[in-house]
Amino acid sequence: MKLQELVDGAREAVPALKDIPEKKALALLRHVFGQVRQQLAGTDEGEVEVQGLGKFRIAQVEKKKDGEKVVRKRVAFAAGKIKEGKKAKEKKAAKKAKAEGA
Repeated sequence: MKLQELVDGAREAVPALKDIPEKKALALLRHVFGQVRQQLAGTDEGEVEVQGLGKFRIAQVEKKKDGEKVVRKRVAFAAGKIKEGKKAKEKKAAKKAKAEGA
């Protein structure tokens, strides 16, 4: 996924973002992802959680390479749960009420 696709998707989903110049929006995304990279690089063990995105689990893993132990950092990502918006919850409740009434 390209940064431009993220900016375009955000602009479609949130009309207020259409006023932000494209260069500024791209710069903001680069900065945000840079912050996440820095946090991951500075963490040797444990978790880094990014609200609205998910958790990165970081561990040091030993492997043998050419008969010698080599320690490497392994980063695994688990996506967070997607929260439903207010309108989606209302639609779901209306469907359920309609199904129960039928």
